[in-house]
Amino acid sequence: MPRVKKPAVGTLLDEQIESIVEATAERAALTAAIDTMKDDLKESMEKLDILTHHTVTGHGATIVKPMKVTIHDDQLKKKIGATLWGKITSRKIDSKLLDDAIARNVIDAVLVSACSDEEPLKEYVKVTPSKVTGGSP
Repeated sequence: MPRVKKPAVGTLLDEQIESIVEATAERAALTAAIDTMKDDLKESMEKLDILTHHTVTGHGATIVKPMKVTIHDDQLKKKIGATLWGKITSRKIDSKLLDDAIARNVIDAVLVSACSDEEPLKEYVKVTPSKVTGGSP
């Protein structure tokens, strides 16, 4: 049986990384094109005073008008009182304050560790652009 020559590991990895960089650049261009098309569609729908439209094939478009609501805690607390406030709020650990307390030796890191669980997350590969050639990962 003839021996098949395998590419060097570095060459194989280089090819995979370059493919990811190229695909990411293509994705960025496609995302920009799609965003432009959506803006044009929204403008057309607004001119026709239409919020929702479905094509004959069943595809649809809806103008979504999201709203962010910010509740001013201090004002609400004053208006409803401490008793009701206690019923609608909960105290949670502030990670930054906890880290600061550990750093200042106010709380023992071993104690916190004993009260913690670690759950591994999905591993992934982070591709970074070349500082020489640029590109988008």
